[in-house]
Amino acid sequence: MLRAEGRGDGNKNFCYACGCLDQEHALVFCCISECFSKDLVCEECCYKHHWNRPLDIVERWNGSFFERIALRDIGIVVQIGHCPGKTCLSPSTYKDFIVIHINGLHRIHVAFCNCSNKYLAGKQRMQLLRRQWYPAMHLEPQTAAMFEVLNHFHLLTLQGKVSAYDYYAGLEKLSNNVGEKGPVEFSRMICQLRHLKMLKLAMQRIACPKPSVNLPDDWEQADKKFFFKYLYLTEDCCFHLTRHLVSSEFRDPGLGTGSSYFVEDKPYWEFLKGLAALDHVNTKFSQGYAMTGVGLSVCARHEFVMPNSVVDLQKGERYVIFKFVWTLQLSCIYFMPALVKENWPPKLLLFVVPKRHLPGHIRSCQVNFLLNWLPGAGRTDGEGIERGWAHMGPVATST
Repeated sequence: MLRAEGRGDGNKNFCYACGCLDQEHALVFCCISECFSKDLVCEECCYKHHWNRPLDIVERWNGSFFERIALRDIGIVVQIGHCPGKTCLSPSTYKDFIVIHINGLHRIHVAFCNCSNKYLAGKQRMQLLRRQWYPAMHLEPQTAAMFEVLNHFHLLTLQGKVSAYDYYAGLEKLSNNVGEKGPVEFSRMICQLRHLKMLKLAMQRIACPKPSVNLPDDWEQADKKFFFKYLYLTEDCCFHLTRHLVSSEFRDPGLGTGSSYFVEDKPYWEFLKGLAALDHVNTKFSQGYAMTGVGLSVCARHEFVMPNSVVDLQKGERYVIFKFVWTLQLSCIYFMPALVKENWPPKLLLFVVPKRHLPGHIRSCQVNFLLNWLPGAGRTDGEGIERGWAHMGPVATST
C-alpha cells in the first residue's frame, strides 16, 4: 500500500510510453482509476491516453507526493456533438463543466457543437443525452450525470436502500474528502430518469383479468360468489413510508401522477377535502408530515401492485380511503361504470382476512372471514402484500 502511494519503479527522467528522457518534458503523471498501467508517463503521453477518457482520475508527482489534477489542466477539451476526434469550428465552451460519475465529480472543459452541424447534433441537452450524459438543466446545462452513475444509484437504492443524500455524499468524498461541495442537482436527475424509465418500460400485467382480452362478455353479470374469478385484491398500508413536510406540490410536483401506480392527485385531494381529512396538522402522529404512510392494492394471485391503487395517507389506515381506491380501480381500470354507479365495492365484493392476521381478530371475525370459506381461494394466504412491504419499507430512509 505504501509503495502504491509513492513512485514505485517510476523514473522521473523516463517515460515508458514514448521513451523520452528529457528532464524538461518527462513530467510524471499516472492514472489511478481506469487504466491498467499505473506507470508514470510524460504530459504529452498522458494527453494522448486520456483525450477520449475525460473522466479518469489522474495524479501528478509534485516532488513530494501525488496530487490530483483535472485533465482540462493539460489541455483536454471534451467535444460534444461531433464524432470522436473531430473539432467544432464554432463551439460553445464551458471551462468549469461538472460531470458526476461513479468515481466522483469531475470538472472538465466541454465544447458543444455550435457550427452548421448543430441542426443535426441538436440542442445542448440533446448532445449530452446522445453521449449518455444526463443534463441537470434543459437550457444551457453546465452539470451532467453519467447514465452509468444514475443506474448504479438506482440499483443500490433498490437493493441496499441507500438514500440519494448518502450516495452523493460518498461521491463528494471520493472527489475531495476535505469538505468541498459539488452540485446539488443529483436528486432531480435521478427523479427524472426514473420517470422516463417508467414511461419506457411500463406494461400491462398479462395474466390479470382485463375486459375484452381475457374475460367473457357476460362477466359483469356474474354472481357475487363467483366474482373471485375476475377480481382478487389485497389491501394494506405501510406506516414506515412517511414523508416529511419539507416542500409542496407546487415547488416539487409529482411526475406523471395517475399514469402508473399512484392515483390521480386532483380527484383524490378533492375526495379528502370532502371528508375533512386534511385537518390533521396538530394531531399527535401526523404533525410535521405531509403523509403518514402509504396504502395500496395488489393482485392477490400474482402479487403485482395494481395500477392507480397507491394513495398517500393522512390519518392512518382509514376504510374510506380504500373505498375511493376501489371505486377508481373498478371504474377506470376494469371499465365497470355501470356497476360502480349503483354499487360501491362493499356491495359487490366478498371480504376475508389474511391468514396470518386472522388470529389477532375476535372469534366471530375468524369464523366469518376465513379464507378457507371463500370460493376459489384454494390455498391462498392473502399475505402477498406484506411480502412487498418488506422490500419497500426500508425506502423510508429516502422519504
